[in-house]
Amino acid sequence: MRTSTEKERAEYCATVAAELPHLVAELDEWEIPSHLRHDRTGLKSYVIPISYERLEHGKPELLLAELIHGAIAASILYADEGRVWQGTALELHGRLTQTDCPNWRRAIDLLSGTRSTGIFLARIADNSEHFAARFQLLIRKGPQKRGCATYFISTEPDPPTQPALI
Repeated sequence: MRTSTEKERAEYCATVAAELPHLVAELDEWEIPSHLRHDRTGLKSYVIPISYERLEHGKPELLLAELIHGAIAASILYADEGRVWQGTALELHGRLTQTDCPNWRRAIDLLSGTRSTGIFLARIADNSEHFAARFQLLIRKGPQKRGCATYFISTEPDPPTQPALI
């Protein structure tokens, strides 16, 4: 329907108002299909994949994963492919921000301190399956070292869980 004049807008609003009771009745009778049901909310949510990727782009965890890949490629974290690096957020921060590490300036901008490094590492470790599948990067929490959390970082699909402390 056209709505360029006041009369057309009034007719449009009247048509919509007349249809609303029928819409409500239809919705009252509608059964949610089992594949769309959710226990908590009643209806599963749906996120358009491209929107999810746009939301995820620019997350500091993703940028940290890129920085770690760069450090692995430059043999900053470990010299041999397929090995496991283990260390604290402070140790990783030091490695990523040293001047011989590729993108060290980006690392300094992203990682304002060891606290932010630890926060981003913990977020990656909490979603390790997602990051392993998407970035071929496995980060897991390790044992405490001098009262600080440690992390295992590997590009192996299933690294050993307890390498020697570095």
